[in-house]
Amino acid sequence: MGEEDRIFWSTLEWWKVVYDFYKNFQTIAFASIAVSGALLGGPFGHSISSKNGLLLKLLVLLSFVVAFAAFLFTSWKAIQGMSIARRRILHMENVTTEEERQTERDKEKASKEIWEATWRSYLVGICAFFIFAGTGVVLTGLF
Repeated sequence: MGEEDRIFWSTLEWWKVVYDFYKNFQTIAFASIAVSGALLGGPFGHSISSKNGLLLKLLVLLSFVVAFAAFLFTSWKAIQGMSIARRRILHMENVTTEEERQTERDKEKASKEIWEATWRSYLVGICAFFIFAGTGVVLTGLF
């Protein structure tokens, strides 16, 4: 295998890693939505439906909505990242030099924006989830 083949295959493997990264990020975002929903319907369900602690209940529900929206947005952006990587894999041209490899990577200007939107929205979702879980635990009386 010559230098040109090595560069082509390493570029292809790089795009495969990018695809797998976004696929795993999407799975984590969907799992976060499922955990939030399970907590809202399970242990926090009774305490939210009770008549006391209106402000805490409002905080729990608001943080749940923010976490749900942030995780959903993260998943949507991860799907876009997967789509870019899949297109690059399927329509990969013959990359034979380091300059061509860098040009191929830089063609997708949106991938940097997608990455930043993905991790920022997930960070917002995690913060909202911890607020949701913390106030939910206080409402249930476990803490």
